[in-house]
Order: sequence, then structure tokens, then C-alpha cells
Amino acid sequence: MRQTVARTFFGAAQIHRLHGRTELAAGLLRKSAGLDPANLLYRANLEAHFVQRKALTEGVAMFQQLAAEQPTNSLNYLFLGRLQGRLREVDAAEIAFRKVQELAPRWAEGYRAHAELNLRANRNLPEGLALARKAVALEPTGSHYYLLAVLSLRNQDPAGAREAAKKAVALSPDQQEYREFLQHLEAMPGP
Repeated sequence: MRQTVARTFFGAAQIHRLHGRTELAAGLLRKSAGLDPANLLYRANLEAHFVQRKALTEGVAMFQQLAAEQPTNSLNYLFLGRLQGRLREVDAAEIAFRKVQELAPRWAEGYRAHAELNLRANRNLPEGLALARKAVALEPTGSHYYLLAVLSLRNQDPAGAREAAKKAVALSPDQQEYREFLQHLEAMPGP
């Protein structure tokens, strides 16, 4: 019943968004997320709403509320951390991503998001590398191998970067960015 009501609110939110009633849409998305805690789509749309409106601080407050209401839901902390990262609140985002890892230790996304945060903030790069390795171990995708390649290079390991980039290209051959990065790495001097 709760999931049905959540879907109804989500559909209504989409209609209100199309007609420019963004505040009403956000409220309905919030209700959807509250009613269906396991649904990633509702939270992703809520995050997109705040990003598009450039209302990141409001988004952080909304996801803090959701996290307070659903303290064992890793999705709330993931989106909270992502918004905090966009605001360059690196310490707060790191805490949120660590909570994701604690609540969902077998979910690669918490490790990937934390590794990307470290990379973007240019801080704790060895830890970022370890987090990227964990993401790859849990979910060996092209995007995770690409992140591992970038962090390997930033940690002065061009051979490891090349190896990871080759795997990224093998898993995602249509990703031009991955192929270009591999070409860059192969053109570098050294082993």
C-alpha cells in the first residue's frame, strides 16, 4: 500500500514539475521517499530537483530530515553526501559516505562516492585509491575501473593506472573518455 501511494505521489510530482510547480513537486518527491525507503528513483529525482534549482543547501536539509527519520537507510546518506560534496562540505560528505559504507558494506556505491570525493577534493588520495579498489572488488564495472585508473595515476602508479584503464575500456568500450585516458597513459614514458 505504501509503495502504491509513493508511486502515485511520484507521478503527481512529475506532472507538477512539468507545469513549473517545483515546490509542490519537491514536497511530493519527499513524501514518495518517506513512504518507500528502498526506492533509489525517488531520492535521485529529489536530488536532481535541488541541483537543477541550485538549492543545494535546501537539498542537504531535506536529506538530513530523511536520514533522521530513516537512520538505517543508506540511500539517504548517499544523496546527503553527494549534495554536501557539491557544496564543498568535504568533511560532512565524508561522514555521510562512511555511514553508507557502515550501513551497506557490500554496496560499491558508498565506496565509489567517497573515492570520488577524495579525488575532487584532492585530499586523502591513498585512501581514495583504497576505496576505489573496494568498489572494483564489489562491482567490477568500467566506471569503477576508470576511477581506479585515475586514482592510481594520482597516487604515482602509472602501471596500475594503465592496467585499470585497460579493464575500464574492455568493460565499457563505447566510453570515449576511458579510451582517451588509456591512450594518454600509454603515451607516458616509463614502465
